[in-house]
Amino acid sequence: MKADTDRAVADLAAAHDRLAAALYAVDVHPAQALLRGVDLRGATAQLWSGVDLGRLWAGFVAARDVLDRLRDLTGRTRDADAARILAARVPADPVDGLPDLSPAAFIAELERQCAATVDVLDRIGAARAALTERLIELDTALEAAVAAHHRLGADHTPTTGPLQQRLQQVYAQAVPDPLTVDETAWTALREELTRTVRQLSELAALRTALPARLTRLDLLLDALAAAEQRAHRAGTPPSRRSPTRACPRPPTSTAAGRPRSPTWSAPPTRSTSPAGRPSTGASPHSTATSPPPSRPPRTGSRRPPACWTGARNCEAGWRRTGRRRSGSTASRSPP
Repeated sequence: MKADTDRAVADLAAAHDRLAAALYAVDVHPAQALLRGVDLRGATAQLWSGVDLGRLWAGFVAARDVLDRLRDLTGRTRDADAARILAARVPADPVDGLPDLSPAAFIAELERQCAATVDVLDRIGAARAALTERLIELDTALEAAVAAHHRLGADHTPTTGPLQQRLQQVYAQAVPDPLTVDETAWTALREELTRTVRQLSELAALRTALPARLTRLDLLLDALAAAEQRAHRAGTPPSRRSPTRACPRPPTSTAAGRPRSPTWSAPPTRSTSPAGRPSTGASPHSTATSPPPSRPPRTGSRRPPACWTGARNCEAGWRRTGRRRSGSTASRSPP
């Protein structure tokens, strides 16, 4: 009988030690520090509402009192008193909401509640850790945007200031309920930060490559200036050169045999033959006549010049006079 009592007391003491270790794990859990001073909301508040750390500690105190009473038993009635204590309900304040069980079952129930509390803390801690990782990711993107502004030599406040405020607002809304994160807000903020960093990085890259591009442009301008100088010395300025091949020269005559370009020839020279007759450069008895002078093309409503008309009339008069007097032997000077 004494051996049974000693074994029961030892088992109860071991259960009490396990309960103490479980309560210590609950008390030092990292999520405890994250939950202190936070007004939980949403799914996180509902999950945490099933946890009562004060009740667990009250149950631990009640189980320790029972164990102390068993250890204090002595005398002949020790075994009977121990059996009675081990079979009775654990005395506890009903206000604490502790289970009405025997000492062994009471401690086992407290251990189960401690394990459930650790599981809740693990879930909340994992949610907070994921939230922190998101914050670090977006904060890193924000720092990249600030660094890009510094490379551009511009003030980052107009661009990164609103983004930083939005990041703080989203994080402040997620802290009370890390289990229910507004994915839409986080995604929109992440995309905007990524787009901002990409645009600023492209601008920074352009600014970095700008000196090399300007140097190349200067070299091209110098080469162009040298080419213009060489062309000027050669007498053919590039500005007067045709960008395409030279056009062919127009034909000298048309299908009708008349010259295309207006070339006026002077009237035949009046000379006196030995017989005193005017000569046009051909025999007076010859019926061949010289072709009329070429007529310049008309442009619009312009009339032919007076010199051209007078020369033609003069030539026609001399030709008629020559025909009329071809049979006369008298020589006559032209007027």
